[in-house]
Amino acid sequence: MHNLKNRIINFRVTDEELTRLKTASNLHGARCLSEFARTVMLGTTAGSAPAREGDLHIEEQIQALAGRLASVEADVSRVVNMLFAGEVYQEPRDER
Repeated sequence: MHNLKNRIINFRVTDEELTRLKTASNLHGARCLSEFARTVMLGTTAGSAPAREGDLHIEEQIQALAGRLASVEADVSRVVNMLFAGEVYQEPRDER
């Protein structure tokens, strides 16, 4: 039988932190964000081995890569917009 969960813990997070928590929760296959938070804070899942510290490190790396990818996408988008707007410097043609 499951223990009745009748206590509440509240803490505030930023929008970015909430997004990261939801992503990590989904990656770990948690049923809900509360279950994931308990798993991370207590270091175990119900009836399983303790959570691996390396899992959190991998999540941080994924988030860092996602940020870098977003930056590259923004840069490429700016270059494409400049090309279509004719703002990119073009060498003068030799008109002989």
